[in-house]
Amino acid sequence: HRPQGVAVDTLGTIYVSDTDDSTVRKIAPSGAASLVAGRSLVSGSQDGTGASARFGSPSAMAVDASGVLYVVDRSNNVIRKITAGGVVTTFAGAAGVAGSDDGVGAAARFNRPAGIAVDSRVMLYVADAGNNLIRQIFPSGRVLKIAGLTRAGGEVFDGDTDGAGSQAQFRTPWGVACDNRGNLVVCDTGNSRIRRVTTRLPAI
Repeated sequence: HRPQGVAVDTLGTIYVSDTDDSTVRKIAPSGAASLVAGRSLVSGSQDGTGASARFGSPSAMAVDASGVLYVVDRSNNVIRKITAGGVVTTFAGAAGVAGSDDGVGAAARFNRPAGIAVDSRVMLYVADAGNNLIRQIFPSGRVLKIAGLTRAGGEVFDGDTDGAGSQAQFRTPWGVACDNRGNLVVCDTGNSRIRRVTTRLPAI
């Protein structure tokens, strides 16, 4: 029902965010489809295991080498985590609360995040579309702005400017991909451009 996100693990299992169904599904290499988490056509923000969890609008996804899924739950303004056993938790952000604050876990804020990627160190990168920012999330859940401009009070800026950190400007960044050297490729949708963001990977 209008699926929007897809990720593939090291075993060839395909994971799909079935956005308007409010569920996350998986497709085995054999082609057999099954439910991972959420309940069909029942939206919400509840953490839980399998069908007891709820999503608002699951969209972009990334899967790490151990099979853990990270899901952008866009309408809830959060990043969700799904273990290999189907346990869903809210990894970063607060459900239903928009903003641009950095912080750890529920103290961080997003505004209609759209894209996500994960590298070999389980460092996440998020295209925070409503804030025109690129965010980084540590395995601890600590969220940082790494590119794009906001000011005190959460004022949002858009533009088409290259530069380091807050000197750069985006207009509705949507997709993001990364390599293992700290390089990101960003679909800067509102500017009809593909941008590159070079980061220095910090010690974890």
